[in-house]
Amino acid sequence: MVQGTIAQSTAVRFADSEMKRAPQAWQLDHGKRLYFGYAQGVGTMAMLKVWRETGDRKYLDYVIEWADTLINDRGEIHLYKVETYNIDYINSGKVLFEVYRQTGNEKYRLAMDRLVDQMKVHPRTHEGAFWHKLIYPHQIWLDGLYMGAPFLAEYAVTFDRPELIDDVMTQFLVCARHTYNEATGLYYHAWDESKRQQWANKETGQSPNFWGRSIGWWFMALVDVLDYIPAEHPQRSELIRMIGGWPKHCHATRMLRASGTRC
Repeated sequence: MVQGTIAQSTAVRFADSEMKRAPQAWQLDHGKRLYFGYAQGVGTMAMLKVWRETGDRKYLDYVIEWADTLINDRGEIHLYKVETYNIDYINSGKVLFEVYRQTGNEKYRLAMDRLVDQMKVHPRTHEGAFWHKLIYPHQIWLDGLYMGAPFLAEYAVTFDRPELIDDVMTQFLVCARHTYNEATGLYYHAWDESKRQQWANKETGQSPNFWGRSIGWWFMALVDVLDYIPAEHPQRSELIRMIGGWPKHCHATRMLRASGTRC
């Protein structure tokens, strides 16, 4: 109980500090203009969690104001360019579920539909995994799993689109197949299916490095989607197994840092 109280108090201080630094949510993460960026999505999702825990409406209003200024009555998102096929855009869509529930404004449902429509035609590898962006062809990045998969999983459950759950599972299984390093228990930051990028291993297509932040995105994505994967789904246990690899990952990270290796 004491730990919970301390955690809530710390979260409130963090949230209030961010709101003081960024009076408008588009200013989060040093934002310079009104934008539907992934960083603003991360920040506003945190604000929604603080609102749920405290019941203080100011955190919810902060998020709704941001969404309202970004999205017009046709569900069009300010500065969103579908033709770039940038999976980073999708992350902020997670915020819209709660905003839609609290306001009932149909424009937020239309905006979410637009994001799903992007993912219907988003470029993929031959195994069905989403490219990170059109300008990064044939590439899977760990952070891309966080940007896209939790949104699609929640959309699948919220709007009865069960086929999207299978697509979400494909993203994790393909990514793990090509980025996991058995010897260390770590995941490479990226994989290039074409093996043509300068950074790509010419035999495996893997990036040369483990990046702690991207591994954090990966594990957060796993945990976030698990809430939406039905208990009876035949591949749910695979996600649980991957999450269970976290202790091995932590140990490997400590060992690498102790040896002077950057990760």
